[in-house]
Amino acid sequence: MKKTIAKGFLLLIIFGISIYLISDYMNQGNVDMTAQMGPATFPLVYVTRGERRLNTMRGYIEPMETSSLRESLTPLAPGRSLSFHIDKFGNTIHQLSFEVRSIDGSRLIESTEITEYTEDGDTIKIDLSIKDLIDPAQEYTFILLAETAFDRTIRFYTRIYSVGDTNTEEKINFCFQFHEKSFNKDEARELTMYLEPNALGDNSTFNRVTINSSFHQVTWGNLNVTRITEPVLYIKEMATETGSFRVKYDVILDDNYDTRYTVEEFYRLRQGTERIFLLDFERTMEQVFAGVPQAIVNNRIQLGIVNPNVPLEESDGGNTFAFSVKNSLFGVILPDQKFIRLFDFADGENYDARTAYNGHRVRILNIDEAGNVAFMVYGYHNRGRHEGRAGIVVYYYNSIVNTTEELAHIPYYKSPQLLIAEVEQMLYLNRNNRLYLMISNEIHAIDLENRSLETIITGKQEGSYHISDSNRMLVWQNSEDVYAATSLTLMNLQDEQTTVIRAGFDEFIMPLGFMGEDLIYGLAKIGNVNLDMMGNMVFPMHSIIIQSANGEILKDHRQAGFFVSGISMSGNQITLRRLIRDEDGNFRETMATHITNQIVPTGTHNRVETAITESHGRIVRIAIRREVDPELMMMLTPREVLFEGSRGVEITDLGQDAARYYVYGKDGIQGIFLAAGDALTTAFPIAGVVVNQRGEYIWYRGNLRPRHQISNIEVATANEHESSLAISLDAILRHEGITVSTSHLLLRGESAVSSLERLLPEVDILDLTGVPIDTILYFVNRDIPVLAMLEDGNAVLVIGFNELNFILMNPMRGEIHRIGRQDATNWFEENGNRFFTYVRTYR
Repeated sequence: MKKTIAKGFLLLIIFGISIYLISDYMNQGNVDMTAQMGPATFPLVYVTRGERRLNTMRGYIEPMETSSLRESLTPLAPGRSLSFHIDKFGNTIHQLSFEVRSIDGSRLIESTEITEYTEDGDTIKIDLSIKDLIDPAQEYTFILLAETAFDRTIRFYTRIYSVGDTNTEEKINFCFQFHEKSFNKDEARELTMYLEPNALGDNSTFNRVTINSSFHQVTWGNLNVTRITEPVLYIKEMATETGSFRVKYDVILDDNYDTRYTVEEFYRLRQGTERIFLLDFERTMEQVFAGVPQAIVNNRIQLGIVNPNVPLEESDGGNTFAFSVKNSLFGVILPDQKFIRLFDFADGENYDARTAYNGHRVRILNIDEAGNVAFMVYGYHNRGRHEGRAGIVVYYYNSIVNTTEELAHIPYYKSPQLLIAEVEQMLYLNRNNRLYLMISNEIHAIDLENRSLETIITGKQEGSYHISDSNRMLVWQNSEDVYAATSLTLMNLQDEQTTVIRAGFDEFIMPLGFMGEDLIYGLAKIGNVNLDMMGNMVFPMHSIIIQSANGEILKDHRQAGFFVSGISMSGNQITLRRLIRDEDGNFRETMATHITNQIVPTGTHNRVETAITESHGRIVRIAIRREVDPELMMMLTPREVLFEGSRGVEITDLGQDAARYYVYGKDGIQGIFLAAGDALTTAFPIAGVVVNQRGEYIWYRGNLRPRHQISNIEVATANEHESSLAISLDAILRHEGITVSTSHLLLRGESAVSSLERLLPEVDILDLTGVPIDTILYFVNRDIPVLAMLEDGNAVLVIGFNELNFILMNPMRGEIHRIGRQDATNWFEENGNRFFTYVRTYR
């Protein structure tokens, strides 16, 4: 018996030792197969003007498509000279050279090795001159190439232009002087002449201060603020009169170096005859959240002065949640009392001008009750495995072993800002570990298990597909012609189930959007769908249907004698733009009507809230669902799982030839559009710019002369043989040096747009239907006439303007005449603001 017991004890000891050794071996192996994210290794390049640093340039390890790289615009000094400062950050640079290319990168203008520069310790200073091969009226792409260790070539990009009458130095000086004076209330008194304090200014927060804020708020209120980095100015846009600039720097409060704040200031200026006018000003201030458990006070995570729109996702029960602050991602596992820094380029040990760059975004894709998190980092990668690349990386955080693993890498060769705008149109990870996203107007599904790619939608026109706000529901037409579809496919991306919705006999069907997860679509009789005089399709819908995600018809709106041309949505209200048919059988706009749909609100267990403090104004915090003891919270930083080879998934841009229009505002890209009119309508109220896919300007606000008239437009009188539309088209063609009559083309059934496209192959024709009338002055100011179509089929040309009037070439009256601005506005609005024009291209 004793021997049996002894053997049992011996076996238990051996078993225990075995378990320990195996566990130690496995843990040792896990340590060997993981590592912390590597530090940033690239140098930084600045443009210099005297002692000032402008236009910081981050390096790219691969050649980029330059047409979308619009982060900065660098003016050439007299003699087409440029000066640069390189912070090497320990790099050895063997060779420097530069290229000058056309804005789309297709034409190489100059390629020159840089042999003369000054190297002082960890910095390099360069002075160079561009050859006299560039057109002062155009922008170009400048590429600085640095050859570093391991045969690595790093490229730095900026746009350049030859200095003309743009008052560049005066505008740059204004931004720096305004910036400096804002820190001293006495010196800042003269800034009051530039401010416009009113009810639009929110004086309760320092997160966002604008030109409409009070003088007290613009000058930092009662904050004890100290700037700890030198300001760097970025030139965003520059024209003869106007210019847009951004200034970036860091500050601390109350001499507390443990908590820093990143600050960005935006200026839009106009050079007057005697002084500079401040058209817009905005300053944003964001606390760099350290993520320490001590930030939890009274069961709330104190985020401080940050944007209140903090992304937060939680598990079904709310016991785990993740949130993002300034693109740093944190997770909280309440049952285990864990506080995890899931992802951060600029963590405490790696905070510098390279890692603090805000050129990426973080998106939480999924989180479960165990605290496992799927998330995505997209944009420019500041450090780590993909340093110096633009792209998307999907990660999975495993809470049991506290590791982060890369699941897929999707490279991107256009600007990081464009990638961010593309991705934010659609992104969804379903229960089958398939990631749905939109790139270049195409919707793709990526299987994260085997990294296979499936393209769901490609080549679709705008309006032929829609995505719900949650990104869970997707609908598209089963037709290449958006106005001739007889069925729709509705897809629930969560379970990947599809439903086909068919139109009735003699009907076409069109998706109109989602309200919540409910689909809205319309039906139109085939015989009612026709082209108007300008070649625009009229799609009068006799029925508007709301259908739930499970196929139930919630509403079928029909009203005898009325048709719907389109809808808009706000909250749970749908506005129907209506048409009626006149005695001639033509469709005319009439008063809109409204219908409502029930939206079921969803609650959360943990929530983002704001609070007003006496010292710092409004701050942001996260209210936690249960009581938390910060002393017991563990702060964790996961290690990355190492792997060999690549986990890349290449997405080919199948729709790269499609026309796209990009709207840039003070916050970067504000929208991507297939229709020029939609782009201009978005750009106008934000004083943005519109460029095409080749990087060429389509429109920007400002720089209008007080008065202008296109001088060589000839007038003729419409008659039974020649319509006002034909006369207007002929006048446009003669203005462009082409003498041809378009009457026979129109009589043959060819539309005005197709006629112009065929006869003017070197221009891009723009349909600007619905744009505010003031937007068309941009084209007239540049000697480009604008065709305005009227409801009765007639046409006029807008060929000039002054402070009080528009100037029209009117074939119906056979004369060039003036019409008051308000009268013109009313008249064109009554006729649907149907404008058509063109831009000259550099192809």
